[in-house]
Amino acid sequence: MPILALILVIFSMAPHVLAGESVTGPAQISYQILLTETDATQEPPVVKAVMFWMEGCPACHQVLDKVLPPLQRKYRHQFQILFIELVSSQDVDALYSLAAELGFSQDQVGVPFLVIGEHVLIGGNDIPAELPGLIEQFLTAGGVDYPASPALAPFVQEQTPEDLCPPRTPCGEITQTSSEPASSQTQQSTETPVVSLPSGVSPTQPSGYTLAIIVLAGMLAAVMYSAIVFIRQNPPKTSNEFTSRLDWATIVLVLVGLAVAGYLAYVETQSVMAICGPVGDCNTVQRSPYARLFGVLPVGVLGVIGYLAILAAWIIKRARQDQWRNLAAIAIFGMSFAGTLFSIYLTYLEPFVIKAVCMWCVSSAVLMATIMLLNLYPSMQAMNNLEVATET
Repeated sequence: MPILALILVIFSMAPHVLAGESVTGPAQISYQILLTETDATQEPPVVKAVMFWMEGCPACHQVLDKVLPPLQRKYRHQFQILFIELVSSQDVDALYSLAAELGFSQDQVGVPFLVIGEHVLIGGNDIPAELPGLIEQFLTAGGVDYPASPALAPFVQEQTPEDLCPPRTPCGEITQTSSEPASSQTQQSTETPVVSLPSGVSPTQPSGYTLAIIVLAGMLAAVMYSAIVFIRQNPPKTSNEFTSRLDWATIVLVLVGLAVAGYLAYVETQSVMAICGPVGDCNTVQRSPYARLFGVLPVGVLGVIGYLAILAAWIIKRARQDQWRNLAAIAIFGMSFAGTLFSIYLTYLEPFVIKAVCMWCVSSAVLMATIMLLNLYPSMQAMNNLEVATET
């Protein structure tokens, strides 16, 4: 219908134009009304994307706080993101299902996980590097909807206008729309960024780097101290009561360490998202190649084996009164010393190589180093006892 009206207006204007006259009167009014109605019927294209994120993920907060605000200031309502926070098993299942539909296995999935059209952007590097160009590409092509995935259907259907508003911010302050195309809104840099952040996002999420480095330095000092004391072979004399207290402190730390290692083993073997706590990003660490020894044995499983071995030596030490008691005491120190050295290696990787810190791993490292220190003098006393027994 608009095309037919345009043809009629052109024919009505043609005699005036050919005669060199200006177009006025009804023909001009009809032409202006037609342009207004035609422009009004043309909605600007909209690009929609979905992003999975997790609390305690530094890369997620980097994208939410630094990458998205400039883009949504520029494109406003023409760029919409459905945020899905990984909280429940349903959220994780949706992520894995969508990833599988797009050709990604579970071990390739990480957060933040952003899907725009058929493009998948993972992590704090891919999203800022590729997202702006993809938005322009899809706007030029007429826009794009959320991925047509059964896994996303419940989230899309349950979405409300409030879900697209930043937390603790009235929607009326940030949901003003404009019929202007995105290119005409690039100068609105003083307005509040329209960023769709789910609740609970902290713009200053601690990364845990400082804590990891402090723990690393402490373990290095503990290892050096233990090595020097052990080489000098001059242990102080300790009472049986004091040694017994060290034994009971050791078993408490071993059981706590076994629980921590067991949880990490569960996360690694079952490919589930870990509860990371307020500091660090343990899921990034668990998805890194360094989470498996020689690419095969999960580090969490190795930790379980180590703590079980120390537990077995502790039981032998408490149950026997012969030379096995002394051998078990030496074995506890030796295994905890080796475990501390390995923990130093893993803790170094986190801030300097993986660029993420796992608080479960750091906690296990502290536990192992403490067990080593508690059993330093008892192991040296046990060595002296063996020497005396050999001489006699």
